[in-house]
Amino acid sequence: MKNISLIIISLTFLGCSSTYYLSPIIEENENLEMIYIQGKEVAISQLENSVMAFYGVMHGNEITLSTLFVNESDEYINVFPDDIVINGETEDERFIRLQTLEPEKYLRKVKRRQNTALFLSAMGHAINDSNAGTSTTTSSGSVSGSDGSVYNYYGNSVTNDESKKREAQSASQEQINNQALQNELYRSSLKDGMLLKTTLFPGARIEGDIKIKINTSHAYKKFYLEFRFGDEQHSIPFTLVKM
Repeated sequence: MKNISLIIISLTFLGCSSTYYLSPIIEENENLEMIYIQGKEVAISQLENSVMAFYGVMHGNEITLSTLFVNESDEYINVFPDDIVINGETEDERFIRLQTLEPEKYLRKVKRRQNTALFLSAMGHAINDSNAGTSTTTSSGSVSGSDGSVYNYYGNSVTNDESKKREAQSASQEQINNQALQNELYRSSLKDGMLLKTTLFPGARIEGDIKIKINTSHAYKKFYLEFRFGDEQHSIPFTLVKM
């Protein structure tokens, strides 16, 4: 089969473990083959002018498809991630179309979650820092009255060490800045790994991840992936397998 070595080299982004993975059903389509990369099942759909390879992992309510597209035609082909259609077949034999998430919208969603977490972390640091360098001393004693009565007294004194408070605030700010930098690096890495709109010229290939939202209130027994690659229609059925 053509391009097997290319696919083995290209799909090196397989790796993370998950609750489920999508196992291709090659018996239902004569154009499908399955290979194993790092123990993972990879579906390869080979038609006359195009090749597609997929590996799918499901985390919670989200499917990540690691994909590879190869243009073997004599014409250029536009690859749009949101043109990939996945229908889920439920246990009661209903078909539900899953939502393919646009890369830009998905990245904005990730950034909002990160910013919320960073804001809450900053609030926690501010509360803790407000008490840094503050100490309370309790004193007690007794005095005797002219009539021989004894009176006990208690008192608290609070002292503030501003230098310790500034040290705590500086350390907290450094932690927040480091986390913000890590968030930015993560988003950059995520963007680099996602499949974006691409024009493939003859002989060219592209790889990347596609994010798909899944309604977990349904029990799915099978998935059907459909994608029109130029003039050719690729169809890949999958089942869910627990890891």
